[in-house]
Amino acid sequence: MSPIPRGVVDDARLAAVHDRAGQVIALDPTTGAVRWRRGHGLRPCAITAGTVLAVAVAGASGTSGPTLTVVALAEDDGRELWSARLAELPEWARPGLDDSAEFTLAAQPRGEAVVLWWRASATYRGGAAADPERVAAHTREATGAVRVDAATRSVQPVAVPPVDEPGAGSTVPTAVPAGVPAVPADVVEVADTEALRVELAVVDEGPGAVEAVVLRGVDRASGDRRWEVTLDQAPRRGPPPLRP
Repeated sequence: MSPIPRGVVDDARLAAVHDRAGQVIALDPTTGAVRWRRGHGLRPCAITAGTVLAVAVAGASGTSGPTLTVVALAEDDGRELWSARLAELPEWARPGLDDSAEFTLAAQPRGEAVVLWWRASATYRGGAAADPERVAAHTREATGAVRVDAATRSVQPVAVPPVDEPGAGSTVPTAVPAGVPAVPADVVEVADTEALRVELAVVDEGPGAVEAVVLRGVDRASGDRRWEVTLDQAPRRGPPPLRP
């Protein structure tokens, strides 16, 4: 199992990624063929024991902070098999479908089980320069981890992995790493699997002023594109109008 932009891939069997709305899209990683689309507000994190494990993120309510819930989807058709609450986050946490400076979610395989690890952080956001005491008072960090066994449908708290352990940080690169050869200019994220280089790109789809976010499978040896799947489409944002 390897992380790829917006999701995860299990060798040549199955890839699971999400679109802007958090719909899980299951792909054939060899051909790019879409097998199924399911859900909303989900981030696929692991493929194990015949399931795609995704995390649903819910915002803060009037009585509680944001929450994380694991949702198990069947590999074959994406139907929901079960779900379980993972954690209630601090009120100040700002989780999202993708990693950011404020929230990171990682998945670490443990046989047929998976450890899901999260970190939330916050810093001073005042408009003016602040003294060290004020900055320290607004600097916060919280972490947590659970072991999810998809076969037994159990969720158990575990110790947070060390920060230098492989997989303990972001599961997806946030930018194109330096030194990666022959990556087109429109690519914003890239990851290598055993068979392919997987690229996330933002492309201009022509005179209709539409931008598309696409996922590509590229042969690592030749650089030839094997497949491309559109994840999102939206009107292209132009520069703001000039003031009169």
